[in-house]
Amino acid sequence: MRNDDGTLGPAGASPGRSTATPGRRPRRRAIAGLAISVGLVATACTSGSDEPAVKPSLSAPPPGSAGLTGEAADFRAKMLKLSAYDSCETLLDDFRKGALARAAQPPVMEAAGEPGPGLTGDRSAEDFANGSAAAPAAPPAAAPQDAESGAKAPGDGSTAPGYSGTNVHEQGVDEPDLVKTDGRRVVTVADGTLRVVDVTSRTQTGKLALPGGYATEMLLSGDRALVIMPNDKVAYDMPTGGEATSSSRIAPPPTRSKLVLVDLSGQPRVLGELAVDGSYVDARQIGATARVVIRSYPRGPVVDSPGGDDYKSKYTKAVAKTTVDDWLPGYTLKTGDRTNSGRLVECGNVSRPDTEAGAPGHSGASTVSVLSFDLARDLGTGSPVTIAADANTVYASSGNLYVAANYHPYYTTKSKPSGGPMMSSRTALYQFDISGTAAPRHVASGDVEGELLNQYSLSEFDNHLRVATTLQRQPGATAQPKSGSSGGTGKSFPNTSGSGSSGSGSGSGNSGSDTAVAPEMAPILATESAVAVLKRNGTELVQVGRVDGLGRGERIYAVRFTGAVGYVVTFRRTDPLYTLDLANPTAPRVVGELKINGYSAYLHPVDGGKLIGVGQDATDSGSRLGTQVSLFDVANLAAPTRIANFTVSQGNSEAEMDPHAFLYWPATGTLVIPLQAGYGTTRPGAPPSAGSTTDGGTGAVAPDFAPARTQALVLRLQGGSFVEVGRISHPSADSMRRSLVIGDALWTVSSGGVMVNDLDDLGQRAWVPFA
Repeated sequence: MRNDDGTLGPAGASPGRSTATPGRRPRRRAIAGLAISVGLVATACTSGSDEPAVKPSLSAPPPGSAGLTGEAADFRAKMLKLSAYDSCETLLDDFRKGALARAAQPPVMEAAGEPGPGLTGDRSAEDFANGSAAAPAAPPAAAPQDAESGAKAPGDGSTAPGYSGTNVHEQGVDEPDLVKTDGRRVVTVADGTLRVVDVTSRTQTGKLALPGGYATEMLLSGDRALVIMPNDKVAYDMPTGGEATSSSRIAPPPTRSKLVLVDLSGQPRVLGELAVDGSYVDARQIGATARVVIRSYPRGPVVDSPGGDDYKSKYTKAVAKTTVDDWLPGYTLKTGDRTNSGRLVECGNVSRPDTEAGAPGHSGASTVSVLSFDLARDLGTGSPVTIAADANTVYASSGNLYVAANYHPYYTTKSKPSGGPMMSSRTALYQFDISGTAAPRHVASGDVEGELLNQYSLSEFDNHLRVATTLQRQPGATAQPKSGSSGGTGKSFPNTSGSGSSGSGSGSGNSGSDTAVAPEMAPILATESAVAVLKRNGTELVQVGRVDGLGRGERIYAVRFTGAVGYVVTFRRTDPLYTLDLANPTAPRVVGELKINGYSAYLHPVDGGKLIGVGQDATDSGSRLGTQVSLFDVANLAAPTRIANFTVSQGNSEAEMDPHAFLYWPATGTLVIPLQAGYGTTRPGAPPSAGSTTDGGTGAVAPDFAPARTQALVLRLQGGSFVEVGRISHPSADSMRRSLVIGDALWTVSSGGVMVNDLDDLGQRAWVPFA
């Protein structure tokens, strides 16, 4: 996607799951199916000049206010307070009111060309003055994520050789992916079919055609795999209840997701299938316990021949005829010869915000459920815990799971501010306790201004949650929404921070009054980013510290927190890498900045105070040139430097969008990423710079032609520089997807098969085509 200044976002596409992964929503910037704003989310960006930046300022709002005061703070407190429905009658009444409120909402104009954080690079690159010549002592950092989840080193007592696992955000918290290994076998759904490859014999020993859908990823525990199919194709009966007239009907669920439990002890076989109304958001696994997040959309009535008062009357009557089962997600569970269907969650297990139905964050147009499964037991319905809200992003530590959702406050006609700024897009955060194996327990809620990039925008450390967001300011904006709805309160909620929205979501989500109308126009917005620090106080996640002003005019492209240190990359034309000292949660601060061409879309801490970045090289004007792997020295937070980089002209990598495609094996300093290179593998018109390598370990110019097929680029980190070990190609033309280390061998997986190479010199040992 091209920005308005001619630059491109990460890999020219939405930062999320690779587009080569059919049926899977983007992980990095999953846009909610529910757009809960009635106000136009303005999206144009501003200046493209590289003017000196104002030093990021510290802003610590009063506890619980999140920077809001008065009516806005009151509304926020109600929205974040969740209460369980006391009966099905109460739930049904609430969802009916939400449906009527949405129907009364006039159409909302589409956002003005804004693809959202991570896609645009529209900013003026600005200088940050540290203000102190003395280098601050680096705060404590967590152990670098060198050994991926589930990795075991030789000599740890296991019978399997040392092996790498899925590259994950938090150690001990596994994430679903299309390839898994336990060191004895490699299990993959790289082409939608489950296959098992034996490590010792290097042969395919099992195959399972998964029922009724296309698998995209899985979790592994012992001899069990939980396979995830986000788009279930199984036909099922469409309910006919709730019809008011012959011209109305109940709509089928727009999506259905399926979870399949597979036994791997012999030939793979299905133990159970659970199909759920809704779209799969994400999942996490600790031990044998898996947590799966599903976002569901109530079906509700559909009225034929819409238009005028006749349509409104028909729709109101149709809504009055609906039942609870029309609004809550259903399920179908198959175990052995038994099939059960019904309502996924009971009314008393559904919670709702305390605002009126139809208000921001409580539109009734979606629910989010957290399902739990013991992978050592039979598959069930997951004992779901459900909130009448939305979900965009999932993050989990060893003890807590956080679900994040965008929402957009708005105004009413009675209390519209004159000349003041529109409300900013905000991110609601719901914290669930997952410290045991029982069903998750919702313990707290909070929110921050702005929008997340992805799960790496969240990090829990020392009982605090750090949150990085991109938000938008409105310089001199005078255009305001004509009116909106506060969920029936008749109040407006002015934003005292003067921020605009950074979101792209507009839609039919919020209305409690027929007086709500769309804004007159979209004011021009300027972006900036911030890091907020939250701490749980009772049932609220309270903001205790904040640093803002990062990358004014830019957007966040990468975030990484490690211990008491944070790294934030913003981009429009150049790549400021900010280093943050988070040791004092009430006074987070930016202590350093490094400006280079291009950007990093994924950051990976390694030993010795180093940081690897994978992203794109770019010209001085921000035009993308190709894949770039950078090595940063961040031991001195006040003076981060790039000490090495490796570029591939016109290249792009799935690792830029999906960290699961990134492999770093610290024992040998080996780095592997999928790489798709175009014609010309050298940066045109520029010889290798000092400390950098262009398509080779010696600085030699590579041939002018490189095949467009996907390869695995293998680099080795030696003496503070990258050396290219080689590139691995599979005999088939299928896309390279993942890489693993098992013992002294490098395994690469494409949609056509698995190749085994020597880890040291990449000599081929075996090719296992998928049968």
